[in-house]
Amino acid sequence: MKRLVLSVLGVALFFSFSIRLVKDDSSGKGLPLPVFSDQMARLLAAAGGQLFIRTNPGDFTLVIGSLEKLMAAENAWGFVRGSAQWANNNSIFADNIIVSLKNSGLLKNSGTISFSGLNINGTSHKLKLITGNDIAVSSSAYTGTKTFSNRLVIWNASDTKVFELLFDDISSSSGDGVLMNYRMCSLDPSICDNSNVIVESYISGSAGSRRQTYSWGAQLKSDNTFSTDRGRVFVNEMPITLASGSVTNNAICVRIVTRMTFAAAPTSISANCTNAGSYYYAMGYGQRTDAGLEATALFSFTFNAIDSNTTNEGNVCGSAHTLRHGIFNAGGFVQDGVTAASIPATYPQSAALITNNFSKTGAAGDGGAGGYDDTQKTTIDNLSAITFRSADTPP
Repeated sequence: MKRLVLSVLGVALFFSFSIRLVKDDSSGKGLPLPVFSDQMARLLAAAGGQLFIRTNPGDFTLVIGSLEKLMAAENAWGFVRGSAQWANNNSIFADNIIVSLKNSGLLKNSGTISFSGLNINGTSHKLKLITGNDIAVSSSAYTGTKTFSNRLVIWNASDTKVFELLFDDISSSSGDGVLMNYRMCSLDPSICDNSNVIVESYISGSAGSRRQTYSWGAQLKSDNTFSTDRGRVFVNEMPITLASGSVTNNAICVRIVTRMTFAAAPTSISANCTNAGSYYYAMGYGQRTDAGLEATALFSFTFNAIDSNTTNEGNVCGSAHTLRHGIFNAGGFVQDGVTAASIPATYPQSAALITNNFSKTGAAGDGGAGGYDDTQKTTIDNLSAITFRSADTPP
């Protein structure tokens, strides 16, 4: 079987902000808005594929750590690096904005601050910060609505909304959490060319059990045959059991389902993939966030269905593949075709951990239908409904 080659594109948030905003208040004194350049530099460094661990996380940050860039031969496992890195960048970006706003004192009083002329990648944008103004909004990552009292919204020069961050508690994500939506390709056209792609990231939970769900519902890049047009990644902090039998509290479990649509049968992936149409890539893995970032993973690739078959531990177009399990560390790909009994002692075990996590792909998950880890096929297909949630108008 040929290696599965996936180009997920933009598995990091490439914001190149150059911001130094000053708004005059009624007293004539300069009221500084946050300077994000240092935080953005760290994000860009992470996006380059270097080992990246935030050792002093904020209240909204999942400490994940990025793996080194995979070689082409290991691209079947590309999401092991990409999904964690993207989640890392989402949570750190949200955390840095909220902490910067908190430290600036701008969240102490209710009101609105507007600014025009914000430079993002050399293009003028508009910004509005609204504080102490409750709005109830829905999301694809939870049922019903949640109420947020603060939000930061950005529009481009044509008054198209490109970014929003909604949050309530400025000290913790354990309440209603943090909801962030961004038009990825508009903010940086160099990484994708579909301006309709809106990425939704929802962060919730308290330290040790924080979780993030990020999703998208449109084709990322029009000229890339293997570009995904739907996707959801769920990341959860939790204790995990290692192959040695010991338990570490410094770990995450990740579940991923993405959809790719092919005009012709993708036989270049496998001779068994004989249909044109939608295919679903599913992955479940556990990763340590300490020591050497050891990870153990399973994946499948299936026509018009999500295959979480743990008996075969993942299939490619209905046939068992020889790549299971894949193992990784801080240097990236280590080996695949590893049996459960051969997983090294310091890596997450397969039994009851990786197989259980993988078996929840394509299912409602622990949060139930419409919840934070719902990766049912219908849910994935309907991610095209992702949109911005606030009704604010540009300044």
